[in-house]
Amino acid sequence: MRLIVLILVFPSILIAKNLTFLINDSFTKEPVSGVTVLVESSNLVSDSNGIATISIKEKESNVHVDFIKNGYQEKHIDLDIIIDTVSIKLIPLEYDFEDVTVYGDSSRNKGWAKISKSKLVNNLGNSLSKILSKMLGVSESQMGEAVTRPVINGLSGNRLQIINNNFKTKDLSSNSSDHSQAYNNVSLSSVSLVSGPDLVRYGSSLVGKSVVRKSNTNINNPIEENNSLLSVGYSTVNEKYNIATENEFSYPLGGLALNGQYVNAGNLITPQGTLDNTQYIEQNINLGTYYYIGEFTINPYADIFQKEYGLPGGFVGAHPNGVDIEMKRNAYGVNSEFHIHGRLLEKVKLNWERNFYDHKEFEASGLLGAQFRFVSNTVKLEVEQHQMDLFESGYIGLEYTRKDNQLGGFVFIPDNNYDVFSAYLNEKLAITDELDIKFGSRFELTKVNLERDYEFYDIIYRDFSYSALSSAIAINYQFDLTNSIRFELANSNRAPEPEELLSDGPHLAAYSYEVGNPELDLEKSISYSVDFTHLGDSWETRAVIFLYDYSNYITPVATGDTNFSTLLPLFRQINIPVQLYGFSFSANKSITENFKASANVSYTIGERKNNEGYLPFIPPFKADIILDYNLYNWHFSVNMQSALAQNNLGQFEEATDGYAILNASVKRNITIGEQLMSVIFRANNITNETYRNHLSRIKSVYPQPGFGAELIVNYFF
Repeated sequence: MRLIVLILVFPSILIAKNLTFLINDSFTKEPVSGVTVLVESSNLVSDSNGIATISIKEKESNVHVDFIKNGYQEKHIDLDIIIDTVSIKLIPLEYDFEDVTVYGDSSRNKGWAKISKSKLVNNLGNSLSKILSKMLGVSESQMGEAVTRPVINGLSGNRLQIINNNFKTKDLSSNSSDHSQAYNNVSLSSVSLVSGPDLVRYGSSLVGKSVVRKSNTNINNPIEENNSLLSVGYSTVNEKYNIATENEFSYPLGGLALNGQYVNAGNLITPQGTLDNTQYIEQNINLGTYYYIGEFTINPYADIFQKEYGLPGGFVGAHPNGVDIEMKRNAYGVNSEFHIHGRLLEKVKLNWERNFYDHKEFEASGLLGAQFRFVSNTVKLEVEQHQMDLFESGYIGLEYTRKDNQLGGFVFIPDNNYDVFSAYLNEKLAITDELDIKFGSRFELTKVNLERDYEFYDIIYRDFSYSALSSAIAINYQFDLTNSIRFELANSNRAPEPEELLSDGPHLAAYSYEVGNPELDLEKSISYSVDFTHLGDSWETRAVIFLYDYSNYITPVATGDTNFSTLLPLFRQINIPVQLYGFSFSANKSITENFKASANVSYTIGERKNNEGYLPFIPPFKADIILDYNLYNWHFSVNMQSALAQNNLGQFEEATDGYAILNASVKRNITIGEQLMSVIFRANNITNETYRNHLSRIKSVYPQPGFGAELIVNYFF
């Protein structure tokens, strides 16, 4: 009997062999445990030494293997089974030590940068633009503390896309400086600056960079363990208090993320006194869940945001007591993926999101001055290719957006429907180990249909149609392990937004009477940038030079006239030829193991061609110096922010003086049992300097905050 069993078993032993994977972090070189390894129909998980072993039948000539781990880029390979042991290096999405972040494949210039999760958690009560403002080339436009938006290399508004979980943000913050963003920082897992061909995934404006936000409600893999955060903060400069919670659960289904935040801020205190009507209240709750069946995954999510805020009274117009604004946005959607694991195609994604947005502006008397409301639906279908030797990565996609706009109050724009059909592709070619080329292109067909006739200079308009093709290429070359260079070239064409075409009414919060222009052409540009990076053992430097050449820049220009029914200055949208150019430079020096010094400088010039003057709201020369010191569980930081005077002024623009302000912070990590608590104390504008932000529309009545202290307590459990 034993002989019979041996005869039956022995052939199966002969035709099977063990295949062992040694999995390490590409940056730290340390083993990575908990990696899901999918081999054909089997799966296993790497152990604490980063080792996973599986038995493979020798009759199979090759196998397809997937490596999946939260916090790392997925890896997909095809193996010849004559190999017994395979070394796998996973690229981390980010590597976080205290407040310093280094990114995967760090020796190669990727053209993007990312804010660490720890820095996001430490700034839950602050605005997105304030968090980004210390990054290379980034400034902050403002219209009070409640309304801020990033400006990158002088680009803002509709030229600077902000992406939230794979979709362009659905609010009106890009259309007018008084519209607050309808998002806050709770639930954010990362914020990145993306440029070049990678922008084709999001829109047709490929000039400069875009801000890409990713939330923990956008779940791509099963949540492995429960994690929660409770954060409370208080700031003296406007008596602001903030409470936020982020929660990730491994159940039900494949995981659940549930987050919430409440912010209440009073009037702002400046060196010249308290600014009335600068208070705001902000509330946000969002959730997402995850479920998978075999190779199919689904991620439903929802996000509810409300904000009430005031803008201070100005010296122009009939609203000396300021304007009060109510805003809300409700969004829900579904992300889904199907993993094909084919020779050519890797996965298919189908995503959908619906948004409702409502923005109302009230004068102090309670009169409704303006209302902007829309409902939008976006569907995106995307196919990702399988990783190959030459064609390393790529995707093609289709996208459709429908937005129904309704307007009220003293805004004399007809209700309209806005449709955008898009097709895009992106491909990365790994030419050699040192050289890769990435190309991207996007075609958009835009239609705007009005519900009634719109008359402009005796011409009747009822609909508009635009077609636009934009393309970009990026060339990366790695000289050696520490030095790399990246060149980007983009030909960009952007269709006008309905607000740019049709505006006709007082914008009380922006202190202007805005008039659109139905005769606007596509905004056309060619942009160039060169980015050099050095990542040494103790020195890290980066230098960027750029030129954005617009033949048809769309911008509101002050006509010099006044609408006498409202006593507001008249601004009209026009196409003009302009160029923006400048440079940025950063240097980081590790003086000792615990002591680091950093410096960032940036300068942008924006000017109209043909010697017609400068563009308004371009940031002045800016420099930051940061000293960081770590001592056991303590982190100390001193930061000096400075800017030169801005005298390159647009029409009717006011000059601003230079300034230098000093900030400091102390962070202490405290272990409580198996839990962690982090306490952060900040002192801002220590010398109580009076200064003004040149990128503010209301800088004449709005000096920046004076001295203020901030306390934040984060508890992780």
